[in-house]
Amino acid sequence: MRAMPVNCESLQRGQPTIFNDRRGCNAATPPLLMSAGLRLTGLSMRVVLAFVLLCFSALAALAQGPQRLVLAHAGEANSMQAVAAEEFAKRLQARLAGKVAVEVFGAGALGNENFIVQKVRDGDIDLVIATAIMSSISGEFGAFELPYLVLSREHVAKVRDELLRAHFEPAGRRAGLEVLALWDDGFRHVTMTRKPIVSPRDFDDITLQVPQGEWRLRLFRSLGANATPQDNAMKLSDARKLVQLGVVDGREMSLSQIESTKFFEIQPHLSLTRHVFAPMYLISGAAKFAALPADVQIAVKTVARELQDWTARVSAAKERAILASLQSKVKINSIDQLDFLMVSLPIYQEFGQLVPEGKSIVRLLYDPTSFLQIATTGR
Repeated sequence: MRAMPVNCESLQRGQPTIFNDRRGCNAATPPLLMSAGLRLTGLSMRVVLAFVLLCFSALAALAQGPQRLVLAHAGEANSMQAVAAEEFAKRLQARLAGKVAVEVFGAGALGNENFIVQKVRDGDIDLVIATAIMSSISGEFGAFELPYLVLSREHVAKVRDELLRAHFEPAGRRAGLEVLALWDDGFRHVTMTRKPIVSPRDFDDITLQVPQGEWRLRLFRSLGANATPQDNAMKLSDARKLVQLGVVDGREMSLSQIESTKFFEIQPHLSLTRHVFAPMYLISGAAKFAALPADVQIAVKTVARELQDWTARVSAAKERAILASLQSKVKINSIDQLDFLMVSLPIYQEFGQLVPEGKSIVRLLYDPTSFLQIATTGR
């Protein structure tokens, strides 16, 4: 087939090229092709035009700006959820160098935890930091609500990857979620208005407000408390009023939450029960996450896993600092953990019977070294 020359004037005007100029057009021929002594055939010209269109497409994509990822959580300012969210956003944006922009909406700005978890499942929110609600979505997550099963951060670090791979990731996918990481939200304690908690008997007939976790409720009810789940839609001011009016005697919180919500101002007793280790989970909708570009998926997972050890270090340091600052603000007491562990053992058996793979998860999280320490020292 005879080579067709290019109409330079129409090409320069951005119009379709009409191949009727017998003189050809060196200006329209790429220098590399000219130097090689090549002439543009109709086929090669189409290749060049395709390349030009590809370049324009790439420029158009750049003009649209970075991909927007929304990260939501319900934690108050300065909580571990807030601290982890900001660090994740900073690291992910640095890793992807302008390809994504992470917008963090904290303190329930997009809704309470129930709402935002449902929205992430539906694909309306990209990422969510979820806490106790996960045990209501799938029973496997309730293992972290079993009292004194998890006694040290070091043991969590040892079993975390296997726990995610073998149990939590599959459970999340069955519920339409991608569980990306397990972060550290600290150990939980009890704040009280009228009296401290020293022994399990002190829970008799008190009204205790706890997070919406099925096994957390079972625990405190088994100890004799009137345990009520906190409505995730409840405003912090309303929760404070319940305490001030005497409707609620105590609350179950992490030290980070005690500090960020300032409940120490209205509850004079802090009992360091340390009864459960509370993780927080970075999650995404399974379908939404699968639709992200491959490099973004890899970066999200990488940064999320990097923050597992980071949040453990920050949370531990934060707990030490908060405890020191609270010394002059509330009356702090320790407990005999062995007493609590002994009365809590039936919960383990119940969990193993009712939750699929429950026994395997308990065996994985069980730390004989820490249990021996409790048995010999009581704490």
